[in-house]
Amino acid sequence: MSILAKIGLFPKTNPAILIIFFILTGLSLNSFSILGAAFFKRAQLSGITVVVVALVMGVAAQISAKTLSTGAVAVLGLLFTPMTFVFHMIWLARYEHVQISPNLAKAAPGATWTLPGFTFWIFMLIQIFVYPIFAALVERSLFHTNSHGRNIVYDDSAQPVILSHFTKHYHPNWFFRTIAPIFGIKKPVVQAVNDVSVAPMKGQIMVLVGANGCGKSTTLVSCSALKTGYIGIDTYIECYRRFGRCHIRLYHRQWLRGYRYLPTKGNVLPAPSYRLSALL
Repeated sequence: MSILAKIGLFPKTNPAILIIFFILTGLSLNSFSILGAAFFKRAQLSGITVVVVALVMGVAAQISAKTLSTGAVAVLGLLFTPMTFVFHMIWLARYEHVQISPNLAKAAPGATWTLPGFTFWIFMLIQIFVYPIFAALVERSLFHTNSHGRNIVYDDSAQPVILSHFTKHYHPNWFFRTIAPIFGIKKPVVQAVNDVSVAPMKGQIMVLVGANGCGKSTTLVSCSALKTGYIGIDTYIECYRRFGRCHIRLYHRQWLRGYRYLPTKGNVLPAPSYRLSALL
C-alpha cells in the first residue's frame, strides 16, 4: 500500500512517512474493529456494522475537513480511527498539492486546522492500546457471566459442584416491560429453574432427565458459567474442580434411551471403570 501511494499519490512524500503511516493505520483500525465488535453478541452482525460505521465516519471527515477547527479535528482524530486516517491523508495531500515534502512538525499548508502530522501518529498509537482495553470493559459489562451467587474454589473436594436453591428466571425484554403493557399486552416471567439443590459426588455420572423446557440445559450452562442471572436470597453455586457436561439431544438418537445412550459419549464421560447400570 505504501508503494502504491508513493508512486500514484504522493511522489514528493518521504517513503518512510508512508510506511509508518500505513502500519499505524492497520494496527489502529484493527483495534477499532475489536472495540466495535465488543458491542455485539453475534460476530455476523458486528463485522458488517463496523465496516459501515467506519465508511460513514471517513466520508463525514472528508466532507467537514475544510470547515473544522483545530480542536474539533483533535477530538475527532483522537476518538475515531477512520477520521484520523482521513485527516492524515488530507494533511499529506495539502503538502503534495503545493509540491512540498511533508514536515511532520508543521501543519498542512492552507488548512483551517493547525495540527502537525506527528499528532495523528500519536492518536493512532493511543488507539492501538486503548481500544482493546475499552473493548474488554464493554464486553465484560454487556455479556459477562459472573453472578453474585456463583463461587469458584480451587480445592480437592468430594463434591465438584454444589447447587443450593438454584433459581433462574427469564424476564421479558424492554418492549414487553414498558411499551406492550400500554396496549394491554403482558408477558409473564418464565421460571426456567426454581429452587434446585444438587451436590453430585466426585466421579459420579449424573443425568438430568425431564421434558422440554424444564430447565436441564439452563442448569448445566449456569454451572459452566455460560449464563448468568441467578436470583433468590439463598441461591449459591460452588465449583471446586473442573467438570464435564454432556448435552444429550435424544432426537439425534431416538432409538437410544437412558443407559443405552451414555456409552456413545464415552469420550466425554469420566470414570470409565464405573458400571453405568450402577450409576443410574
